Amino acid sequence: MLLWLYVRCLMKAFRDLIINIGSGCTHKPCSPLTILEGQDEPIPKKEPMLVTLSKPIKPGFRRPLTLVPDEALDSMTGGVFATSEKLSGTSTFIIDPSSTEKAIKAFAYGDGPLEDNVARVHADGHIGEGVAEVTIDIGWTVAHPDATGFGPVIEGPDEAIPVVNPQP
Repeated sequence: MLLWLYVRCLMKAFRDLIINIGSGCTHKPCSPLTILEGQDEPIPKKEPMLVTLSKPIKPGFRRPLTLVPDEALDSMTGGVFATSEKLSGTSTFIIDPSSTEKAIKAFAYGDGPLEDNVARVHADGHIGEGVAEVTIDIGWTVAHPDATGFGPVIEGPDEAIPVVNPQP
């Protein structure tokens, strides 16, 4: 049935085209499809990318980091190119004030207890008026090279209890 309607509409459109050639008519041919528009919906904001440092930071040390944006950044309030906030953990994360629009310099510290830490870096990706927030989450672990505890317990399959011969 749908095919028959489509063919009929095409024949009518072809007929209208032949009749109106040269007359400058703007008659629109019919279409078997109708587009119904809905209301605009907000696009869910995706979570920032999480990058975890490749190896733990020893207690009492810090690790320099350089974040390189794909395009130049705009300066934020106070003339800085990026800010940071701690999401978890107690170790320090700072943005170096010598950062530029092409390279954000930062330091992840191992000054807290042996634990996992996450910091979020914020920057403005839009030069001039307006703000296009660019964010990245950076995770790191403060760990000691010596054994400080037990990790997960690895279980094996159940087995029979061995029989012990009593000693005479």
